[in-house]
Parts: sequence; C-alpha cells; structure tokens
Amino acid sequence: KKTTLPSNWNIDHKHYFTMYDQKDGSNCTIPIIPFIENKFSDLSLIYKKRCDYGHTINDPKIHSDGEYSIELVYTKIK
Repeated sequence: KKTTLPSNWNIDHKHYFTMYDQKDGSNCTIPIIPFIENKFSDLSLIYKKRCDYGHTINDPKIHSDGEYSIELVYTKIK
C-alpha cells in the first residue's frame, strides 16, 4: 500500500518488500526475490506465496486487516 518511509504504524521500519517489482523506484521498497538471488548464487527458489488472507483494506491511511506477508522457500544447489 505505502511505498515510502516512514511507516504510518512503525517508525522502526527500514524497508518495504515486494516479490519482484519495485513499485515506486525508491530505495524504500526492495524486490526480495532478486535481492536474495543476487546475494546467494547457490540457492534455487522452490516455493513462493503472497500471504494476504483476509487483507481487504487498500487505503494507506487505514491500518490493514488480515495477513500480509511473503513466504519463500529455497533449496541450496550442490
């Protein structure tokens, strides 16, 4: 929802994350899959899921309901 810091709900947030795309071109939002794959060349992504069960509020000025997270599972390449 919001792509620039500070967070409305937690001033300690340092970054926001998406799976692939960097929505606004700022350094506040990190595309996590490319970030991981650039840091660790010996990993292979085997599962990804955007967990947004019950997440219905899209207004950045209203606190979200439900869950919103990214789940990634990697395996190490031998």
